[in-house]
Amino acid sequence: MAILDMAIVTVAIPSIGPDLHASFGGVEPVLSAYTIVYACLLVTGGRLGDLYGRTRLSAIEIAGFVATSALCGAAPSSGNADS
Repeated sequence: MAILDMAIVTVAIPSIGPDLHASFGGVEPVLSAYTIVYACLLVTGGRLGDLYGRTRLSAIEIAGFVATSALCGAAPSSGNADS
């Protein structure tokens, strides 16, 4: 699933950049940050699922994903100085 997710983001970069009025150099740090955060939360989420229950944590993770996706979708620009 992680490989599929990164492939989707990588394929979407050419259309994300112009929509946000950002160059590839402006979108690249966003992709790098996304990859690092994704990897850290993947390991942490697995451990928290063991501690607090996978069902409960899954519901929290889905709600967090939906909220952050909505915020990203509402972004007017990439927020980088390079854009």
